[in-house]
Amino acid sequence: MPRPSRKVQREASLTKKKVHERIRQTLKSRKTKTKAQEKQEREKEVESWRVILYNDDIHSFAYVTESLANCVPQLTIAKAHLLTLQAHRTGQAEILRTWKDKAEQYCRGEISFLVFS
Repeated sequence: MPRPSRKVQREASLTKKKVHERIRQTLKSRKTKTKAQEKQEREKEVESWRVILYNDDIHSFAYVTESLANCVPQLTIAKAHLLTLQAHRTGQAEILRTWKDKAEQYCRGEISFLVFS
């Protein structure tokens, strides 16, 4: 089998360099796109909706605490009780921040925590 000439070898190495440069450029552009997408996501978080608990004199502390813990899976009983106390003292308490659709579901009571055994 004949050995390739030096000219052919140089051309092949130049082609490899070009390919590697293109790959680097592609990766760079993807990283910048990703950073732009992350920035948009952070801006959306700022625009997120707050689910707020307001104080009332009708419901008991135990009822409100238990209802919060049942409706919001992330809340423990202790955290739900602290939020209930905060709403009682200040008039309102922020339960969580989320996107609009999910916030509306929490307010309507459509989201509940399911436990599978």
